[in-house]
Amino acid sequence: NIDRQRSATSSTGTTNVAPDPYRFLHWAMLFSPLRDDDLAADAWETLQLPGDFSAIATDFNRCFVLDYPAPKASPIFSALLQREAGACREEWMRIAAHLDMARTGPSLPPDHLALACEIIAHAITRNEQVLLQGILERYVMPWIRAAQDACEDPLMQDLLQHFQHDADQLREAQHAA
Repeated sequence: NIDRQRSATSSTGTTNVAPDPYRFLHWAMLFSPLRDDDLAADAWETLQLPGDFSAIATDFNRCFVLDYPAPKASPIFSALLQREAGACREEWMRIAAHLDMARTGPSLPPDHLALACEIIAHAITRNEQVLLQGILERYVMPWIRAAQDACEDPLMQDLLQHFQHDADQLREAQHAA
């Protein structure tokens, strides 16, 4: 496995390890309904999540991606966090525009977790400290807590702990910067 984390030395001489934007791109791939199970399995393996994705794909998809009438832990922020959908989506569209991201081809709702993970990856590469802090505090951490409440399956809880670990590392890097 390639460790893609970057390190930087500050003016005080301390070394900070920058978060890996590729991890968040893999989380985006995993949570996206636009991917197939092979891409999800690749993301699962790259993220070093426990077990074999193919063995839990149906449960994962029902919990986080697609189910009728809705996944247990909706990947749509406005739905799971019970926020006004229009304002929530508009905020994400402004964030994407700020990062010069354009929508092309099949697209997800602006307040979808997969798209948020992609936005996080772009914000990491652009060193958008304040933006990342806001995304984590307003959306990602509350989504993780709500998803933990919505999912009873131990494997899904484990997955959420891994996602929270990456979010926590990003948040710690923000505080260290």
